[in-house]
Amino acid sequence: MRCLKRLIVTADDFGLVREVNDAVEAAHRDGVLTAASLMVAAPAARDAVERARRLPSLRVGLHVVLTEGAPVLPASDLSHLVDGRGMLRSDMAALGATLAFSRRARRQLAAEIGAQFEAFRDTGLTLDHCNAHKHFHLHPLVGRLLAEVGARFGLRAMRVPLEPTSVLRRIEPHTPILPARRPDIAIARSSRPSWPPRCSQPAATLRCASGDSRISSPGVSPTTACATVV
Repeated sequence: MRCLKRLIVTADDFGLVREVNDAVEAAHRDGVLTAASLMVAAPAARDAVERARRLPSLRVGLHVVLTEGAPVLPASDLSHLVDGRGMLRSDMAALGATLAFSRRARRQLAAEIGAQFEAFRDTGLTLDHCNAHKHFHLHPLVGRLLAEVGARFGLRAMRVPLEPTSVLRRIEPHTPILPARRPDIAIARSSRPSWPPRCSQPAATLRCASGDSRISSPGVSPTTACATVV
């Protein structure tokens, strides 16, 4: 049995509401929380950034929101990604299919991801990691773009969930659960959807998230973090 060399306890949705920010700050000051993932377009994002500046030991990453939230770019520029209210779509399965078959949707996706990384950079905080709301970066096109765009902003780590089926069954005993697979994903350089994605350049390794999963991307330096997410 392997021993973890490092444990990262992370809180998502930093910036969603002040109550979440209160919990993040308290858990870091008085508990075991070591990192948080910031939603840059969320209602309490500014408050979250101010708290992070007061907590230099809190490692902050980008929580990329591509579903069930507000976009950074104008809704008029994201016709394939937003609903009638101008919010990012919540129908993740249908959205995933749209991304697979529409080049325009993929261009809009890349633009929104880039805008969120730019918004994070504008906070002045050091980018520790990134992940996507609702684990949407497990979609191969989304994961590829996060790695490619993130590399331009100094991204070094991305979460790849590896959740034991036995644990999930205890949490949600009535939800059908597929057997867990080790998600070793090569990030494609091509804009064409494919599975598994292909990588045409030598890839560095990102170690991230729960367990010892890896995600590879050209030009991204490796880290050695193993994390538990709360």
